[in-house]
Amino acid sequence: RSSTVEGVQNIQWSRITAEASHYIDKQQAAIKTLDAEIEGLDVSIREAMTKERPNPTTPQQLGELVHAASAVFGGVAGAQATMCGKPGMRPRQPRGATQRSQEAFKAAAAQLFTGEVRLAGDFIQVCKDLLIGTQPEDGNYCIQLCQLFKDEA
Repeated sequence: RSSTVEGVQNIQWSRITAEASHYIDKQQAAIKTLDAEIEGLDVSIREAMTKERPNPTTPQQLGELVHAASAVFGGVAGAQATMCGKPGMRPRQPRGATQRSQEAFKAAAAQLFTGEVRLAGDFIQVCKDLLIGTQPEDGNYCIQLCQLFKDEA
């Protein structure tokens, strides 16, 4: 094509306009198709998320985790009496009781948290209420143990 005045005058603008219009129509059809596909995917995602939404833990489930972990101390009463294995407390807990308690908690938590349940609520408070009871909090190993449990959950 020529860049002269005569060459520019001979350009078939109607053909160029028709091609551009056809191209725009094809792109708009593709956009409509993709919009419909995106809407379908959005619906699928919303459905999947409502199906897979984990349920929050109940205070009873949190208590069961603490009970499972306190079995190493002879139960909740044993954990309270020994402040979760604090040295110098009677009855004396065997060496490594705190670590075994953590392992027991980890095992119980692995059974509970399978994707259908998520940690909710004030776990630390539930744990303290069970393990500390009426014992003083100063120097009580149960406070650290409850935090370790929460970190594991």
